[in-house]
Amino acid sequence: MITKCLSVKLLIVFSVLISSYSCAVKAQNLKFIKQKLPEEIKSINDIKIEGDIVWIATGQGLYKYKNKKIVRYFDESAPEKFMINSIEIDEFNNKWLSNYAGNLLKFNDGKIIKEIDFIGLLDNRSDLLTDIEINKEKSTKNSEILLTSSNGLILYYNPELDQIGLKSSPVKNMIYSIHYGINDVLWLCTGDGFFSKHDDKNWKNKQDLFYAYGVKKSGDKYWGFGRNKNNEAVFMLYYTSDDNKNSKKYVWKEFDLKNIRNKYSRFYDVEYFNNETVWIASDEGLIRYNPITGNVDTFNKENTKNFELNDVRHLIVQDKKTIWLSSFGASLYKLVLK
Repeated sequence: MITKCLSVKLLIVFSVLISSYSCAVKAQNLKFIKQKLPEEIKSINDIKIEGDIVWIATGQGLYKYKNKKIVRYFDESAPEKFMINSIEIDEFNNKWLSNYAGNLLKFNDGKIIKEIDFIGLLDNRSDLLTDIEINKEKSTKNSEILLTSSNGLILYYNPELDQIGLKSSPVKNMIYSIHYGINDVLWLCTGDGFFSKHDDKNWKNKQDLFYAYGVKKSGDKYWGFGRNKNNEAVFMLYYTSDDNKNSKKYVWKEFDLKNIRNKYSRFYDVEYFNNETVWIASDEGLIRYNPITGNVDTFNKENTKNFELNDVRHLIVQDKKTIWLSSFGASLYKLVLK
């Protein structure tokens, strides 16, 4: 009887908390501020945050955006060098850049410190470097910088040995991204599905994720996104299961997206925010998702003042009140949460 009463009380408290949270979220004011960028920018390929600096990767150069002032890094004598596709930032604030020419660039203090050439390992000139991954997990000592390609290659650069090479890959087609996880796990997101690899073991395919686009770490949480075999959007959380009491067992939990406007939406990026809010960049616009209640709000040019995008490709949190968004075109927005 005591257990039953306690359960009822907990249920009531939980319901009140959820109701209060939902009201708070709906009442929250959002302000979309479009940023003015140079006219030569044709497309934004990636954005990263370093303190109050927004780094912007484009085919027209690397841009440093701070306090509405922008600095362009470009080499007129070798324009392909600063045709940047992706950015990653390490613990020493070095910017690691991949370019269209098959190079990995170490960039800091306004200049290229080191240039690593992968063109000899790529299949052909049309094979594009798609992602850079730096191990930021304190539980592992692997210092290799990993890269992926549009033709299914996994490459690495070892800064300690100044050595490059290839790693085994389970696919021969598009790899969208690769990710270091906890306990020496690697996650591979591809057009042929989602793969995981522990230590030196073989790649394993997660059968229920037909397409995998990315895994995003926010705090101590890992969020995965892609599509199932019916081409429907999938959103997952990697968490510790309570089933195994002797040792920690991590599993993927899939969330219910029944309230999403278009179940076939393409998710490009995600960010877990404070107060259990998940922001999702998608081809439907910017989605605000509550993983507890399943509530969904979509913001795009059709329903949101001063926000002209229906297709949001990149999403990154600067602080508790500031989020940056960009499109595959040349649009950059600052989202201020009041």
